[in-house]
Amino acid sequence: MNLVYKMIIVSLLALVPAILSINIGLTHNFVKGTVEINHPIINKPFESAKSAAGYFTIKNHGPKKISLRGVSMTLAKAMLHETTTDDDGIVRMKHVMKVDIPPDGELILKPGSFHVMIMGINRPLLLNDEIPATLLFDANLDIDIVFKVKNTFPVTGSKKKTHTH
Repeated sequence: MNLVYKMIIVSLLALVPAILSINIGLTHNFVKGTVEINHPIINKPFESAKSAAGYFTIKNHGPKKISLRGVSMTLAKAMLHETTTDDDGIVRMKHVMKVDIPPDGELILKPGSFHVMIMGINRPLLLNDEIPATLLFDANLDIDIVFKVKNTFPVTGSKKKTHTH
């Protein structure tokens, strides 16, 4: 019996780091029901910028499609956008009313794709700032998250192609 207790204790001790990382927020994940939000970040804009972009991954572990319909935050106005490139290489952003996540699927919000466009920022965003927000899904599902400001994707100029004649 003594060996069994030791094995149980060793097994429980092995789980402590995982349990602590969840409880103190090191994993930076948010879960509600069958929906999981991973690593929400706002890419740090330049100091006087009035807009920024937010990114994260949504995992739908459920059996039905879900739709992200918006983002609410007190920092500024937030909208769902999609970046597209036309045949001439012109990059455009367009507002989208919703983004669907299939059953047992995921949606990755990232540069050059879907993202949260944050407009009307009236203060500098500092590295590691934590910005609360609420993701608004269909079926009255709201998930509170916290964006962290990171230098994940360098801010660069336009990707517009130039043509020489």
